[in-house]
Amino acid sequence: YLTYHSSPTNRLKHQATTLITVFVTVGVLSHAVFLAGEKIHKQLLYIVILLSGTLIYKAWRLTTSAKERKNIVTFTAFMGVSICFWSVFLLTPIMLMTFIPEGVNLHWHGQQLEPQWLDSIDPVTIVLLTPMLSITITKINAQLRQEIPSSVIFAIAMAITFAATASLAYFSHTTAPHTKLPAWSIILYIGLLAVAELFITPEGYTLPSKLISPKFRGLFTGIWMSCMGISSLIASEISQNTLSKHENFKLTNISTTYGNLTILIGVLILTIVIMIKKKNKVQT
Repeated sequence: YLTYHSSPTNRLKHQATTLITVFVTVGVLSHAVFLAGEKIHKQLLYIVILLSGTLIYKAWRLTTSAKERKNIVTFTAFMGVSICFWSVFLLTPIMLMTFIPEGVNLHWHGQQLEPQWLDSIDPVTIVLLTPMLSITITKINAQLRQEIPSSVIFAIAMAITFAATASLAYFSHTTAPHTKLPAWSIILYIGLLAVAELFITPEGYTLPSKLISPKFRGLFTGIWMSCMGISSLIASEISQNTLSKHENFKLTNISTTYGNLTILIGVLILTIVIMIKKKNKVQT
């Protein structure tokens, strides 16, 4: 082996062979991903879910402190709430943006709105409201002389999400058949989700530093970032199940889907409120 690689010619042949092998392998894998990208994407997300669950359980087993174990359970619960929110949020581009051109009356105050304009509602809302929300929360923290608990922040975010899904379910249910939803109902829905995002996103990224010990903090930060991928899988499944039952989107599809989501979010809010009351009772 050493004699073979001591020769410059043989070493060059070996490097060329390795390079060709790498290029061919990458080419074959890229072609496979191109042909079955969605399937591979789902399989990778299933692996992420399994791996995240395994790592959380392993960290829980390696932790001996009862408080740290409780914090890991709390982190996992907040992660579940976040996945619920992002699943609803990601339904907007997957489901509604397909429904909007044919199912929404885009004439508003004499103006013809373009579907892509609705994509701008989220960033515009965030840019306008972020400073005001930051100042408000800072003043509240100063008055309380402590930070607002994460459970309260998540409860507010899910309450706003509840209002968004409930409004869309209501308007799609009450709109007459063979007619279109008013444009302002979609604008209200997307705007409310953007406001909920302002609460849940920054608070979510602070959870590892608030709840997890330093030795596991980096790991749980990565696990938290997987929420978006898991949510995209759930949103995709919801969308596909809706599409598989009907050839085209209809108002009944929207009202049923978002009505069920509203009920689920309501149960989550109730659970969070019960947790807050129990925690306050224990502290008292």
